[in-house]
This record gives sequence, C-alpha cells and structure tokens, in this order.
Amino acid sequence: MNRDVQKRLLVGVAAVVVGAVYLLLSYGQSGLGYPLDDAWIHQTYARNLGEHGVWAYWLGESTSAGSTAPLWTILLALGYWLGVPYLWWSYGLGLASWWVLLWASMRLFRCLWPAWGERDWLLGLVLVGMWPLAWAAVSGMETLLFGGMGMVLLLVYAELGDEP
Repeated sequence: MNRDVQKRLLVGVAAVVVGAVYLLLSYGQSGLGYPLDDAWIHQTYARNLGEHGVWAYWLGESTSAGSTAPLWTILLALGYWLGVPYLWWSYGLGLASWWVLLWASMRLFRCLWPAWGERDWLLGLVLVGMWPLAWAAVSGMETLLFGGMGMVLLLVYAELGDEP
C-alpha cells in the first residue's frame, strides 16, 4: 500500500475512533441522540420524505419550507428509504462528511505548501483532535457536509491555479 494512502487511512481511522469515543461518552452521560433540536427537525422532514414522499414537517399538511438544509434532509431520507436506523445513518453521514473535510484539507495543504506536503497527515490529525469537529460529526447536523463541500471547492480552485 502506498505510504500516502496509509497516512490518509490513519487519519480516517483516527476520525472514526474519535467519533466512536465521543458517542460512547455521550451514551454514558445521557444516551444516544442529538445535542440540538435542529437535528430532530431534519429527521422529521427526512422521515416524512423517505417513508411517505412528502416534504413536510406534519403529515397531512402542505409542503413546508422548514428544512434549512435540503441536501442534508435528502441524504437523511435515503437512510429511511433504505431502512437503516436513523441515528446510525446520520452518524455515518457525519463521519463520511468529516472524512471529506479531512481529505480535502490535507490535499489543499499539499497544494499550498508543496515543500511540506509529506506532512499533510499531521494537519489531518490536528483536525481530528478538534473536539468541535468530532461533535459536529455526530450531531446529526449538516455542518461538516457543507464544510467538506466548501473545502473541496477551495481545493479545486487551488489545483486549477493559473490554468485558463
């Protein structure tokens, strides 16, 4: 296995471990769930969309615009449609989003500081060690999805460089 792949794999495994530790500590304190009511709002929209094909908070009412992150709601709805338990689906999406953010950040680091590029994995581990990112990964919220998407856009811009 390529050394760069090994380093990125190390960072990805570290993120999963930190996310799992966070969930275990949360479970010990108050059980599994979400820290904010916004995540439950997303789940309500996702459940109604995934199980009933309706974009509404209350079944039987007309379509409503209460979902502040439609892409996240659609991704959550996919879990309902597939029959995956909603907590684990959202935790998985959050961890996957965190991995995208880490990957793009490390690659952007290589692009911006090529002389230090071999140390990109250190940046990844620093980001894994930031508790707000661990919290966001398992919060049931869209934060890291959009953070990762933004970082990918920055990476694309940086990699295009001076190309016409």
